[in-house]
Amino acid sequence: MDPTAQEPAADFHADQLQAALADSGFSSVTVLDQVDSTNVWLADRVMQTGGTELSAVVTGFQSAGKGRLDRQWFTPPGVALTFSVACTPRTAAGAPWPMEYVPWLTLLLAHSVTRAVRDTVGVPAVIKWPNDVLVDSRKLCGVLASLINHSGGSAPSVVVGAGLNVSQRHLPSPRPRRCASRPVTTPPSPTVRRCSPRSCESSPAAITW
Repeated sequence: MDPTAQEPAADFHADQLQAALADSGFSSVTVLDQVDSTNVWLADRVMQTGGTELSAVVTGFQSAGKGRLDRQWFTPPGVALTFSVACTPRTAAGAPWPMEYVPWLTLLLAHSVTRAVRDTVGVPAVIKWPNDVLVDSRKLCGVLASLINHSGGSAPSVVVGAGLNVSQRHLPSPRPRRCASRPVTTPPSPTVRRCSPRSCESSPAAITW
């Protein structure tokens, strides 16, 4: 669905959001009113640049989002906060992460989203293994990661994306009976800032970006 005059793409005021994230550890933050998929957009950029920097993209309207098992996921403009983070994870010694560690980035982002929601709006968000955040047994956020291999034997990069329901109360049908949407009204800046790399500093894993 394309944005219309009645239902425009979300405007997150790029200058204000980028300023709010200036000290969050990102080398670059791109704010888009709309995009097909934040994961795909950022993965393309990482492949073009070589993925040497920690970067992020944020949007309020993702028109062709996907979930696990390549399932399509659509939300109308302005009802969800969608963002992706790209990194090239290394150990404290500078070596690329072992491949078996990479899936933990999905859990780390889910952990960051959970903390952000709890701290920002005070709701009891919890993680549902392996990639969902729930409130009152209803889905609030989904997390999806993509691995990007570079030529020349350099360390692979990872793009991890999250779609956080802000105000959507009804999901498109058909859907599983056990699936329900849980809205949490919160401004984007504090939420994205609390989902930044610094929110993982208390993690026991030794991570450098």
